[in-house]
Amino acid sequence: MYEDKFTHGLEIYAVGGSVRDSLCNLSIKDRDWVVVGSTPYEMENRGFKIVGKNFPVFLHPISREEYALARKEKKVGLGYNGFEFYTGNDVTLEDDLRRRDLTINAIAINKEGEIIDPCGGVTDLNLGILRHVGPAFVEDPLRVIRLARFCAKFDTFQVARDTISLCCNLVNSGEIKYLRPERIWKELSSGLMEKSPAKMIDFMLKTKAIDYVAPELNLNQSVKEALNKFSVDISLAGRYALLCINSNKIEDIGNKLKVPSSCKDYSKLLPLIADNIFRSDVKDSRRVMNLLYKVDFFRRPNRFIELLRVLYTLERFDIDRWYYILNNIVRINIGSIIDVYGKAPLQIKNILEKERMRILNELD
Repeated sequence: MYEDKFTHGLEIYAVGGSVRDSLCNLSIKDRDWVVVGSTPYEMENRGFKIVGKNFPVFLHPISREEYALARKEKKVGLGYNGFEFYTGNDVTLEDDLRRRDLTINAIAINKEGEIIDPCGGVTDLNLGILRHVGPAFVEDPLRVIRLARFCAKFDTFQVARDTISLCCNLVNSGEIKYLRPERIWKELSSGLMEKSPAKMIDFMLKTKAIDYVAPELNLNQSVKEALNKFSVDISLAGRYALLCINSNKIEDIGNKLKVPSSCKDYSKLLPLIADNIFRSDVKDSRRVMNLLYKVDFFRRPNRFIELLRVLYTLERFDIDRWYYILNNIVRINIGSIIDVYGKAPLQIKNILEKERMRILNELD
């Protein structure tokens, strides 16, 4: 563990996901630290910048990594924000670890590289178990969605039975409805980018959390299987679009979860493309051309190509034929058309469309 002039003399521990992932030999994206026995005044005097709204979190002046004061918390209201936090310098590391959600996230490492594991997280990592730390788990409804996301990340792990029971009780309490959509979307979007997103969906179905998060989704086994087959380069928007493909309330889902505009666009286009590909003849030149205009292919070709790949994961079709068509269409030299016919916009548009149709007809 590296120590510098800003952290020298502080009692600090690596905690959370970075410790968990290092013990699993996974790549570490971000490192988080807990500081024991300090105060906001001392941290700011050392040059750290305070950023936490609800409790003191500080950014390291150089690395910009997050250092949080060890804290306790108490439930005082509904939802994710219904907590009071105490960060006095008498809070111990064990106090901080025992307030966390899962045992595998309640492991710390000190400056000497020693593991501190009061909740049995290392054992659960070795056994492949996702287990809650304690009864306070039910105080935060977001933890159900977060646990679902971990099911997608650690797809060979099993959720402990008593943890499932707690999640079901938490869902039945109705507290999930008090969660801000931005918090739900953060967990869902992360889960969709993991290697087994269907595991996340299955857990939300099992606990009925899906009834609060997105009851408008119409999921079947084919969609869930396809979600787990994506190559790593398929974007979040493409994955989200497939998740929503069978719903007749796609716009409602996007607005409710406050998803990014790219996800909204992809989710609206995918059913349109599917309808044309699975229910029409690729040799119908006019229909193909109309589809390309509807999806704005000539300005955003990569989006359409990615959505073709998403559909191909769901159901096989002659995607090579589509690649062949698109490759020939985009080869049209617009510059030569302008050289011959001048720069009149309407004339160029008409000539360009005729040239595209000519190529499509020849490809038949």
